[in-house]
Amino acid sequence: MMREVLKALRPVRARLRRNRLLRGAAAGLAAGLGAAALLQGVSFFVPVPDRGLLAAEITAATAAVTALGNALRPVKNRDAARAADACGLQERAITALEGGEEPIRQLQRRDACTALKGLDVKKIRPGSVKKALYAALGCAVLLGGLLLVPNRQDTAAETQKALNRTLKEARETIEKAAEEDEDKLSEKDKQELRKITGDLKRELQESRDAADAMVALDRAEKRLEQFGKQKTAGDAAAAAEKTAGQGESQSGSAAENGSAEAAGSVSAQEGNGQEGKATAGNTPAGADMKTLQALTALKAMVNPSARSGTGAAGMSGASGN
Repeated sequence: MMREVLKALRPVRARLRRNRLLRGAAAGLAAGLGAAALLQGVSFFVPVPDRGLLAAEITAATAAVTALGNALRPVKNRDAARAADACGLQERAITALEGGEEPIRQLQRRDACTALKGLDVKKIRPGSVKKALYAALGCAVLLGGLLLVPNRQDTAAETQKALNRTLKEARETIEKAAEEDEDKLSEKDKQELRKITGDLKRELQESRDAADAMVALDRAEKRLEQFGKQKTAGDAAAAAEKTAGQGESQSGSAAENGSAEAAGSVSAQEGNGQEGKATAGNTPAGADMKTLQALTALKAMVNPSARSGTGAAGMSGASGN
């Protein structure tokens, strides 16, 4: 008979769960609006990008989490029985949950089941939610006022948002440019380039403002220029060594085969030297590196004043030429 009692209590438990959901939603709404209003107050001292959207997200998330948390808590049978008894069952439900299997208990449970089946669960009210709703209304009015008041920090917040978007694009651009350069580099040089670009992307990720980003870009630019100079010097030395070796071989052959063949040997030497230079010229170095070009462009994006400096440098270089 106990099973019948518990089955008869199911509508009551469902009603209590619904009531908990409503109370949780009201309390969560008040808490979320309060937190959003607090955030708006802070935004007058600290830049907060998209503060209106963030306030809406905080309010909705807090209300939803609180409501679901309340609703998902298990409803105990005794709590359901007490709620049913409060609607006129006169302790029948709570009594049905107690005792053993005596005949009198079976009669009490049968009587409780009959009463529970005839119970209108709509009589079980969710309790007082007026206080939470009044609090939510007050926080909503405060929040609306704070959103309507002009905020000087909004300009800084928009600047920070634009910078974050620029830095994200910068990391992607640097990565693509480095991939193009790696196609023309040896494995050792690839590792060095990846280290430079990896450090740059990490520093850009950690940058808090444009000044931090510019420091990271300047540091990476110097490292790339040094890398390009070392690469150019290494390629030139390798080409010269190759040319010298071929020249000695050709000179020995010329001594044996006569002056005519010697002249041909000299021509071959010059051709090989030009070939070595052409081979060295196929590898990116200095200003020819896609990564360095992309980095220079990004500096102008992060700090517009750098663009005029770059233009002036380009003009002075052209005059010198």
